[in-house]
Amino acid sequence: MCFWSASTADADDTHARLLDDDVSTVTPDPAVAEFRREVLTRWPALGEMAEPWSPELGEPVTGPEGRESHYLLLNLSWDFDVDVVEQVCARATELGLVVHDPENEEEEEPPEPGFLGRLLGRSRK
Repeated sequence: MCFWSASTADADDTHARLLDDDVSTVTPDPAVAEFRREVLTRWPALGEMAEPWSPELGEPVTGPEGRESHYLLLNLSWDFDVDVVEQVCARATELGLVVHDPENEEEEEPPEPGFLGRLLGRSRK
């Protein structure tokens, strides 16, 4: 799952760029940094699944610093707590952030909803 505030590209392109450490299309926003801080404070275990790396995540360094206000990517496993996912998505929505499910990359409506859709009963992109 990936969260950001605003981008000059569509969601799939933005996500692909972020995976390549390219934040050129994403507008930094204090709300993203606030969201990240709240999520990692409330659920510290998500720090092991969070990108981009930042000093509060500790060692090892896995990427460039200073991108905490650009985006938050959470590499969640299938067995991750659905209630936590719902709460994380709800808070992101409250802050006006984009909630992107990278599994829904098809141009047409996929026959099966992505990760969020399966968890929440609908597709959110």
